[in-house]
Amino acid sequence: MPSPLVTVILPAKDAGAYIGTTLETLRRQFDDLSALKLVAIDDGSRDDTGALMRHYAESFTHAEVIVNRMPQGLASARNQGLAHVEGEAFCFVDGDDWMQPGRLQVLAD
Repeated sequence: MPSPLVTVILPAKDAGAYIGTTLETLRRQFDDLSALKLVAIDDGSRDDTGALMRHYAESFTHAEVIVNRMPQGLASARNQGLAHVEGEAFCFVDGDDWMQPGRLQVLAD
């Protein structure tokens, strides 16, 4: 299995209403999903954020879902994700963001 080219760090808390859109746009970044590693951090959510992260993580070749039972805050959650970066580059995406298809491929090229 090839190593990922880019790691996306996605921290979120109580983003169940939006996170599916965010994760769906990440699946459309590369023609080969193995080029992207997803590091999703559920930062103490009380809704279905964590379940949605785990569901979408199954469709990525490289994915980790980290769960904080108690919220740590956005900066701490992002820092947790940094410890799991693989590849030549990384970026942060918030739980209510979306990304134009192929954007990471263009940036990587």
